[in-house]
Amino acid sequence: RFQDLHSELLGDLRMIGQDVQDIEQSVDAVKQMRDRFPTINDAELHDREAFVRRVKQSINEIREKVTSKETQAKLERHKQEASSDQDAVRRRRIENENEAFLRNTQSQQQQLVRQQDEQL
Repeated sequence: RFQDLHSELLGDLRMIGQDVQDIEQSVDAVKQMRDRFPTINDAELHDREAFVRRVKQSINEIREKVTSKETQAKLERHKQEASSDQDAVRRRRIENENEAFLRNTQSQQQQLVRQQDEQL
């Protein structure tokens, strides 16, 4: 279960990364053709650039956590522990910890998406 959630989270990060790239391309287009966007002033453009930088940084931080050696070791440890039928209670506790970790990380992602939506 944890491995599935981990994979899902990595996929979500990729999708958000692509969305941020699209936003960044839009901001770049506005910068290159300023005369076509008279309603976007320098302050607004700067805010959008700052937003893209913040979201990219957040994505990188989450990706680093999810792909860290610590997380990989935890995945492996939990995979080995889960394969043993000796202690079902221990497996459920581990699953709960893992799911809480992933829910927290997914919540951070959802917050990033909401921020993107608000900025747009």
